[in-house]
Amino acid sequence: MHKNYSIPLASLPFEKHRCRSAAISCIDFRFLDADRQFIHSLTEGNFDHIKIAGAGKILLAGSPLRGEITNTIRNVCVKLHGITELIVLNHWDCGAYGSSKSFSSPQEEEERHIRDLTEVRSFLHSEFPSLAIIVGYSTVTGGQLEYRLVEHNGAPGNR
Repeated sequence: MHKNYSIPLASLPFEKHRCRSAAISCIDFRFLDADRQFIHSLTEGNFDHIKIAGAGKILLAGSPLRGEITNTIRNVCVKLHGITELIVLNHWDCGAYGSSKSFSSPQEEEERHIRDLTEVRSFLHSEFPSLAIIVGYSTVTGGQLEYRLVEHNGAPGNR
């Protein structure tokens, strides 16, 4: 049996079909709330949220989904919704990377995310030169999930 659910249209942002930002983060349910909170700390208002296993790893050269995700960003996020910035978040203990246990140390895992996200930012900047590209990842520090932006020319993102 299906249960009906409804929400008042007045509570949804239908009057404005634009948003400033889009974010790509991993589909992993463990990070859903934390990722959204972090993304909200970086941007104003609503944002397009693309959730896919591996997040930034999907945008590396050789990924079979790279073109599809790039087209979604171009056709929906940029052309339809008018974004001006794109955020890509990787996370600690990601299954697409074989989880944290596949690294010899937390530092090795962090270095891999930084290397991959640096490549992703370069690719996205070449595809979307007018967008601010912000890349980051989460890690565990002192019993806390901590988000870190990957520096670019001395500053986070490329704003």
